[in-house]
Amino acid sequence: MGLFDRKRRKEQEDKEPLDTAPVVAEIIKGIDAHLDLIDAVEHHIKRHFGEPAGVLRSNHPDDIAMFVMPPTEDRPRFTIITSGMSRMPMQGAPSNYTRAELVIALPPDWKLGQDDLGDERNWWPLRLLQNLSHMPQANGGWLGFGHTIPHGSPPQHYADDTTFCGALLFPPVWTPSGFNTLQAGDETVQFIGVYTLHGDELQFAQEEDGQAMFARFAEHQVSELVDLQRPSVV
Repeated sequence: MGLFDRKRRKEQEDKEPLDTAPVVAEIIKGIDAHLDLIDAVEHHIKRHFGEPAGVLRSNHPDDIAMFVMPPTEDRPRFTIITSGMSRMPMQGAPSNYTRAELVIALPPDWKLGQDDLGDERNWWPLRLLQNLSHMPQANGGWLGFGHTIPHGSPPQHYADDTTFCGALLFPPVWTPSGFNTLQAGDETVQFIGVYTLHGDELQFAQEEDGQAMFARFAEHQVSELVDLQRPSVV
């Protein structure tokens, strides 16, 4: 070892050790804030809908859960709501729209048993929510009202018993009053309805705009409820 090597080593040994405590503290603070927000989302869901019939979670701790809210006398439909998408803000979204969860509704006779969900004809609306909820972080973009998302390119039917092949995002219709926006401390979480589209509806929404398509839906009383028998409104 030469003189300069020994000098350089001595200088490195004399340096004070890097204090990582502030960095670790900020990471822990961020994790706690995320957990607090998801706790607020889940409390918000239960406060408005009651206890879920089930919660679909993966084994990954950071994954996004889906709350399955059962039909009731006043609400004769399943409501599926994500919890965890809002953990991370969406890049490029307008203020107060950077955090979101997704909502879709299913008929009361939709098969949601564990064995039933192995059939794509039963699973696809939940897969749609799952895929959409991961899209902002996977692609570095955002999802918001008026956005249309085709199922593939060219668009493919979600399952062999439906001609739905895309989705339109707008405020959900069949949610309780006061549910669609959650203010949790300094954070705002929007609950976005997922409306399924036939091929010609998807084309119309892309060529015109999502608002024009939503106006058609409002005229024909189409909602976030998946109705396999629904005709196109275009």
